[in-house]
Amino acid sequence: MKILALNATYRPGKTTTRLAQSALEGAASVGAEIEMVMLGEKNIQFCRNCLTCYKDLESEIAPCPIEDDVGEILEKVRDADGIIMASPVHCGFVTGLMTAFIERIAFRLCRPTGEYMGLKGCPVPRLTGKARALATIVSAGGIPQEMREYCDLGTPWMKDSAVFFNGECIGDIY
Repeated sequence: MKILALNATYRPGKTTTRLAQSALEGAASVGAEIEMVMLGEKNIQFCRNCLTCYKDLESEIAPCPIEDDVGEILEKVRDADGIIMASPVHCGFVTGLMTAFIERIAFRLCRPTGEYMGLKGCPVPRLTGKARALATIVSAGGIPQEMREYCDLGTPWMKDSAVFFNGECIGDIY
C-alpha cells in the first residue's frame, strides 16, 4: 500500500507538515510505503485554460503543454492507494498553492463526460484502475470569529477533490 501526502504549506517543518508527517507515520506503522510531496518545492505553474486536458477524453492522465512538475506528481498519484491533501489556511482559505494545484489536476485526472442530476459535462475520474482513499488536513492559527466561516470552507472543498483520485474522503482534520 502506498500513501502520498500532497502538502501545500509554504513553511516546511511547521504545523501542517508535522500533522501530515504524523499521518504518514501512522500509515507506515501498519506497513504502508509513504511519501510527502512538498508542493512549495515543486515548479507548479498556473493553468492557462488552453483546454488541452479538457479535450482529451482518452488518456489516463490527460496531457498538458505546461512543462513543470505537475506531471511527475500525477504519476505518484496514479501509483498511490491513498492521498493526504494538507494545507494551512491563508487569508481565510487553503493556500493559493493548493488552489493552483487542484486547478491544474482537475481535468488531467477527470474527463468532462459525466452527468449528474441532468447536468452534462461533470467530471468523471480517469484513474479508474483502483479506488483511492482521501484524507484532508487543514491547519489554522487564531482566526477572528468573523472569518471562521470562510476558513471552514477549505476542508469540504478539498474533500470534494476525491473525485479526481477516483475515491472518497475517509477522514479529515481541521
